[in-house]
Amino acid sequence: MTWNFTLQRELRHGFFAQTGYVASRGVGIPQLMNQNISQLGGGTTGQAFFNQFGTATLNVGDADQPYALRFFPGPARPARRLDGRSAPLTRFRRTRASAAMTSRTPRLPIELPQYLNLARAVEPQDRTHVFTFSVSQHSPFGRGKRWLTGGVGSRTLGGWRITGLFAAYTGKPFNITGSTTPLNSNGVNTQRPDLVNPDVAILGGIGPGQKYFDTAAFAAVTTARIGTAGYDILRGPGARNLDASLTREFGVSERIKLQVRADGYNVTNTPHFAAPNGSITSSAFGRLPPR
Repeated sequence: MTWNFTLQRELRHGFFAQTGYVASRGVGIPQLMNQNISQLGGGTTGQAFFNQFGTATLNVGDADQPYALRFFPGPARPARRLDGRSAPLTRFRRTRASAAMTSRTPRLPIELPQYLNLARAVEPQDRTHVFTFSVSQHSPFGRGKRWLTGGVGSRTLGGWRITGLFAAYTGKPFNITGSTTPLNSNGVNTQRPDLVNPDVAILGGIGPGQKYFDTAAFAAVTTARIGTAGYDILRGPGARNLDASLTREFGVSERIKLQVRADGYNVTNTPHFAAPNGSITSSAFGRLPPR
């Protein structure tokens, strides 16, 4: 199911603005389910088909599994129509993507029927805020322009065009995981630790040995139970990026033109970081991976 609503209004001086709401939802999407699972602490003796046939996994597609995926983008786009000189375009989008069954593994992180509700989480690809600004600006110098319409200045500074694209967005969600060994069950593919402090401090450390978040907010689970921390409850670092280009065309003949172009990617040399290590059993727990 999909639905959307968009509103656009023309403003003064050639500007226009647009905002909208777009969403989609899926229910009853086929999903492979392991029908040979054991309860927590049950081990292989709790797997019915293991005892009979010696098999550990029996995946069956079930189209009636509860699945919901929702996107709630809210794009806002003030822009100005192209007038031969400049064309700025600004976009802001707020999104939300969640699912009862995540796609981070071939199967569900939790397959025990009584705990299926614990598998609902924000999708790993979700970015809450996305802001972009792009512009294409022609040189105000040269023939037919405002300044230096003739002479050496016109030939030197005229005809150039600069374009740029700036993007800023929040980080993606990531998991805090623990060892599944104490569970002694194949019904949980991804264990999570206990959340002992619901307000996890984001320390923002990016150097060697520095922690990005407060790891003391989590505690390992050593018994046959599922930890209290949810899936994808933390987000990795966001990012900012600026790409730009400078171009000019020279007329070689009536039909042939020569273009001089310089492109720069991430011209501010702003670092982009991946999500920190989320494994509580790792010595690098809470630290960003080396670049």
